[in-house]
Amino acid sequence: MAYNSFMIEIRETTLDDIPNLNTIFQRAREYMRDVGNPSQWVDGYPQLEIIKDDIKKHQSYIILSDNKIVGTFVFFVGQEDCYSSINGSWIKEMSEYGVIHRIASSGSVKGILKIALEYAFSFTSSVRIDTHQDNKVMQHLLCKYGFSYCGKVFNYGERLAFQKVI
Repeated sequence: MAYNSFMIEIRETTLDDIPNLNTIFQRAREYMRDVGNPSQWVDGYPQLEIIKDDIKKHQSYIILSDNKIVGTFVFFVGQEDCYSSINGSWIKEMSEYGVIHRIASSGSVKGILKIALEYAFSFTSSVRIDTHQDNKVMQHLLCKYGFSYCGKVFNYGERLAFQKVI
């Protein structure tokens, strides 16, 4: 896939990718802290066990540009347990939908969220995602890409839940 004149590839994450993911997650934690979101992804989140579990479940993906890892995200189609109860309501109740978690960028390529969303929507017509209340950047981008705020869910604490149906 070509994106902003970069050749982009998305593939499943392997255990060999973990050192690069740790670097990207550290950069994401620093970025969030710098833009006023010091409470999300604390204490080394996501921990190695979580990353390995995502890989084992075949739900972790990396985004490559010119064979370099520039982003990562978790994606699956199914049901997310923490989305079964919402203080609000989903746009459309569905037995299966896409879920995106733990998206992060190296900072070297713009549009990592957009790339992950395009990938997700190639598999499903509905995507749900949640974020921390202090993550104003993510909230802004989700609204920019047509997501609607649906309410609050409890995923590693209280989170703002969004959904888009195409």
